[in-house]
Amino acid sequence: MTASVTEEKQAHENCIQFQILGRPVPAARIATKGQKKKKRLTFQSQRYLEYKRQVALTASKHIAEPFEGPVKVTLLICARPGKQGDWDNYAKSICDAMNGISYRDDNQIVDGRVIRCQVDEPGKERAEVLIETVKEGHYESKGERAE
Repeated sequence: MTASVTEEKQAHENCIQFQILGRPVPAARIATKGQKKKKRLTFQSQRYLEYKRQVALTASKHIAEPFEGPVKVTLLICARPGKQGDWDNYAKSICDAMNGISYRDDNQIVDGRVIRCQVDEPGKERAEVLIETVKEGHYESKGERAE
């Protein structure tokens, strides 16, 4: 996966691929500001929660039933220079948003990868998601390496 997830993978029954259009938003700590009675979410917190809703909606349009068993998740984050967050925060925002939609729980993810790339125009910003099933025994479990 260099600049795009392959079309070949999209057609495979044990995987799903989709794009979330717009600027990817990394996970943020939910913070409020203001006085006790008039607390409001910070702008970053609002943006993060809205992005999670967008991810969940997009995933639900592409996935009929959540994957069962272990999965591998590959994310391609395309954002403009200077607009990129930490790679692990993108994984958190996207994978948490797909809980109950793409898989029952994100603890099913046994292999994950985040690739960041730069784009020149705001209209090209997006996140590409590839979720693949992993055969039992083809991943490390409980500190033991699979044969």
